[in-house]
Amino acid sequence: MNLSAGAVIDLRNSSSTSNSVPGRIRFAASSVIAGNDISIVNNQGGNTSFGLIQLSSTANTWTGTLSMTGSSGGLFVEALNIGAVNTLSKIDVNANSTFVVNYGGSTALTVPLELTGTGAGQRGALRFDQSRTLDGNIVLTGGTRISTNGASIVGTLNGTISGNFGLDINHTGTTVVGSFVFTKNNSFTTLLVSKGNAQIGVGGVGTSGTGLVTLNGATSVVSGTGTLKNGLTVNNGVIRAGDNLGVDRGTLNIIGAVNLSPTALRTVAEFTLAAPSGISDKINVTTGGLTLTNNANMVVTFDASYTPTAGDQWTLAAWDGTLTQGTFDTGSDFRTGANASANEGNIDLPDISGAGLVWDVNLGPNSLVAIIVPEPSSMALAGLAFAAFGLRRRRSA
Repeated sequence: MNLSAGAVIDLRNSSSTSNSVPGRIRFAASSVIAGNDISIVNNQGGNTSFGLIQLSSTANTWTGTLSMTGSSGGLFVEALNIGAVNTLSKIDVNANSTFVVNYGGSTALTVPLELTGTGAGQRGALRFDQSRTLDGNIVLTGGTRISTNGASIVGTLNGTISGNFGLDINHTGTTVVGSFVFTKNNSFTTLLVSKGNAQIGVGGVGTSGTGLVTLNGATSVVSGTGTLKNGLTVNNGVIRAGDNLGVDRGTLNIIGAVNLSPTALRTVAEFTLAAPSGISDKINVTTGGLTLTNNANMVVTFDASYTPTAGDQWTLAAWDGTLTQGTFDTGSDFRTGANASANEGNIDLPDISGAGLVWDVNLGPNSLVAIIVPEPSSMALAGLAFAAFGLRRRRSA
């Protein structure tokens, strides 16, 4: 298919190669496409049908910018083979359009993207249908939504993301969205995670944008070991520090205020603890304070390799600004974690009763610390035994 420079591919009902689903237009573009600065549209003649064009050629030779624009029905351009798009210098995704990454193999896509809008059917201007990596830079030309098409799918964004606009991770067509990994120092503005996991950074490198990060969905997660550059608000969602989408242990760094104030009782942070000499989960806040409420639960678990030991302690969170504790409850001191008497408060700690140990939790002005100590009755018995031993020594003398 040899196209003249600036040619427009217009999807229409009468030209569809597959129109078995009412209200949908689908083209299978398997032949080689040649040309420069090509546009694909689905907005001519008042067309309101859903439009999909699948690019499956292994050796397209087109160059320049591929521009996509949909109608109210929306336009999907699906890359089923990396050879169908890797000769382009840019892919420009405009209103009501979605670029779908769905090619086989593990080769990273290096073509830069320009994105705007929530995509066709609000499925995202960029959607991953398989776990793949984008090495090309992304420029947001308007507020933009990105998504995946399954809970296990991971989109790794190895290019920088810039533009004076916000980014939203969401998908109206499914209740669960997978994950995105942000590996570079990004300069877009706000990040709203409505569904899915936003891993910020890998190995301590990588950032969010310049604005606030907000979790606002039942499946929303922020993870990673990078840096959130302008605060975090958790309305609904959970913090899981550490790489590998929060499965690994590590420190998540946040510059600016952290507000853990959901409107209903929810888990807002999860921590996995290993031996203090190793790596455990931590939230580290600089140039900002921490706001808590009694709706903000935290859940702490041990790494499988750890054995509870008296004297071990962990800083779960640290901040250098003001603490607003509100009605947040750290629970009873010297509790086992079994919660037999509902004494855990807002911090669910591992049960260490079997080791004869208890927890001492300290919420100070700049840190939240959990310490393992001997059970108080054991200490009291040890004290009585020591006193009795001293008395016998005095009597024998």
